[in-house]
Amino acid sequence: QGAKMAVAKRTVELFYDVISPYSWFGFEVLCRYRSRWNLDLQFRPFYLAGVMGASGNKPPGLVPAKAMYMTRDLERLRDFYQ
Repeated sequence: QGAKMAVAKRTVELFYDVISPYSWFGFEVLCRYRSRWNLDLQFRPFYLAGVMGASGNKPPGLVPAKAMYMTRDLERLRDFYQ
């Protein structure tokens, strides 16, 4: 059978805010595949509201079109990763 090549360990930094559902998906996927992808995970909390405020961006809860898109997007992600 074919020999598997060793993959060098890679460091991945996950910048997350517990308010973000996308942070949760990122966390789950990276933890699920950590050993398969040979990852050294480093978790970096950040304040998403601060980034939003500094960039003049508004969160999905305040913009109906964003909220609708995010709802559909999260459903797609849920279905894909089940």
